[in-house]
Amino acid sequence: MIGRGVAYVLESQQLVGFRQQLAHHWRHWLTPQDQQKLWPHITIQNKVAPQEAKALAEKLRQQFTPFAAAGTALQLWAYLGGPWKLMDTFHFSGDQAEQEPEERVTL
Repeated sequence: MIGRGVAYVLESQQLVGFRQQLAHHWRHWLTPQDQQKLWPHITIQNKVAPQEAKALAEKLRQQFTPFAAAGTALQLWAYLGGPWKLMDTFHFSGDQAEQEPEERVTL
């Protein structure tokens, strides 16, 4: 659960390390929020009453099976004060793109 919602957690040391490298390289331009520790996740539900989030989380726990996943690209988005705009997509290539997925998705 995330505050007033539900999220799947992404577990990947490779992703965390990659993000640390990017953050170090771009440290002078990161906002305070972007400087925080990465918590990779997929939001399923957000901004609902706590009881509603708790009910969905319990339902998903009963049906969910963790699985492996692989990233294929990195996307760069710009926040426009409300909406977001996709600026570019950088596809992974080479040996690392063909490896077995290290990431796990859990609830």
